[in-house]
Amino acid sequence: MKHRNFRIAWSVAWGVVVVLLCVLWVRSFWWWDMFRLLPSANSWRMGVDSAYGSVALGLGKGETSWLTSNPIDQTSIDLLTSSMRENTFFGVGYLSAPTFFSVLIPHWAMILLSATIASIPWLRRSKRYSLRTLLIATTLIAVVLGIIVFVSRAG
Repeated sequence: MKHRNFRIAWSVAWGVVVVLLCVLWVRSFWWWDMFRLLPSANSWRMGVDSAYGSVALGLGKGETSWLTSNPIDQTSIDLLTSSMRENTFFGVGYLSAPTFFSVLIPHWAMILLSATIASIPWLRRSKRYSLRTLLIATTLIAVVLGIIVFVSRAG
């Protein structure tokens, strides 16, 4: 039980991140939130957008404000969904235009990653692997490869 307090603090901190990401996910269906780093009218800027269930991390030109939040209208929804359907796989993908490039990550993936990070300190580390562990790992790898082949042939 070494470092028990650290484990608890780590899990609580990442648990707060998970809750905040869930709130941002729900909000993203009504509001388009934009945060810009290094805003300037004439140079490239880095930014993070949250809209319609995804977070976009990207580079672009245009916006000069640090933080903007706009309601999502039907035109924005049509633009976002058509672009996201073309260039994404399970919500992960990219958007590209002459004035910007963004990598899309769905909120659910970020929540899953944060929850996994929160639970890592509580996992027991074993130095021995059993035959059962090897068979489970092999089965999971085969299932993932099968899904990849199925999706690539269906598309």
